[in-house]
Amino acid sequence: MALTLEQAKAQLADLMLSKTDFNDKGIIPLAKAIADRYRAMLPSPTRTAGLIAYNKLILDGVNIYSAAITQAITETEALIKALEPVEPPEEPPVLEGFSIGQTSYPTLQAAFDAATPGTTVTVSGTVQGPAACGYMRVPGVKLRGIDCTVLAQGASAGGKAVIVVQAENFTVEDVDASGMQVEGKNGSFIRQEANGNLTLRRCRIHDGQQGVLTNNDLDKCHVLLEDCDFYRLGAGDGQSHNIYIGTIAELHILRGRYDDANIGHCIKSRAARTIIDGAQIHEGRASRAIDVPNGGFVEIGNCDIVQSQATNNSGVVSYGDSGKIWPINEFHFYASNKVTNTRVPAGAVFAFAFEPDKKVIEAFETGVSPPVFTKQPNPVPVIFTEGIAGKKVVNFEVDRGTVTLVGEVPPGITVELTPTSATYTYDGLAAPASVNIEYEAE
Repeated sequence: MALTLEQAKAQLADLMLSKTDFNDKGIIPLAKAIADRYRAMLPSPTRTAGLIAYNKLILDGVNIYSAAITQAITETEALIKALEPVEPPEEPPVLEGFSIGQTSYPTLQAAFDAATPGTTVTVSGTVQGPAACGYMRVPGVKLRGIDCTVLAQGASAGGKAVIVVQAENFTVEDVDASGMQVEGKNGSFIRQEANGNLTLRRCRIHDGQQGVLTNNDLDKCHVLLEDCDFYRLGAGDGQSHNIYIGTIAELHILRGRYDDANIGHCIKSRAARTIIDGAQIHEGRASRAIDVPNGGFVEIGNCDIVQSQATNNSGVVSYGDSGKIWPINEFHFYASNKVTNTRVPAGAVFAFAFEPDKKVIEAFETGVSPPVFTKQPNPVPVIFTEGIAGKKVVNFEVDRGTVTLVGEVPPGITVELTPTSATYTYDGLAAPASVNIEYEAE
């Protein structure tokens, strides 16, 4: 049975005590006493031969025992060392702002200029304005945020984006960014111009004109967005989106949240391959949840997709409305998806401008979410003055769901519902004159 740390320490103490007893009051003093007795009793020749043989026997025993106990002590000490917890090395302090290792830089661009392939540039705390913008021109660099908030405040690199990527294999992790805005109304957090890989992990990009925008004709560019949130993005002109991926090799979305694009699409991809796995895509004001205007190979699974009343487009997923450009055109929509359509009237889930070579749409889950009131609580209290006839209108906004009444309407009061209001009419005769009616989604 393996010893615990405490048991090993106790065993070492016993071994050390045994070694002390052996040396001070054990076999060595006993051997000396016996030798003295032989010396007194035996004649000189016999005594000499006997003492030599006896002393050799004693010496051999002493050596064997001494080696055994020494080895046991060494092994026990090694066991204790292995069992004792190792104190982790002390982490160097995190520098505020932009840094590489323990060297600080005044701007992101200065840190990028100092980077070499394989470098990690760290951004800590809140950074803002022009100092937080720059061109990445060195391949294989990682930008890592530590409690990092980027407030672009309309600043950009070259009138394009917070970061313009002109080198391959750039990675961004753990960054919260907002305020992306340029004159052309397509200001992004990342503008990908390099024909190489781009990876974002655990980033929150929101409240600006665009999250990620890539150039076209990047045949070696693979974009991976892992556990990222993109929401409330778009200039409101329908030309900017949460993310806008041009004609590149592949877009791969793994989990994350893509919600409430401002008139544009939650996800727009012209890539040869578009893979979306495990994402939450709630349209809100968005035109469409997913738009793949040039078709290509599309695979969507494990997603939670919601179309709401606020959208200005009845379609949810659109394929190929800008024409076919890719040699492989397939569409796969798996049963692991859930689509909730609360728009009145409800829109079509799929729209195909051309038929893909292979189309697989499995029987997916559909659902209706309860309404979310953004202007009025639920239930809504309405109070009339007893005996005085009147009419009151309650306006509300519902992010998802259509509204119906729950429970009975008191005598003397009628209620007319529209998708955005409830009109209460009181005849002034019946009592009580107060109403508290709850709502739920159909």
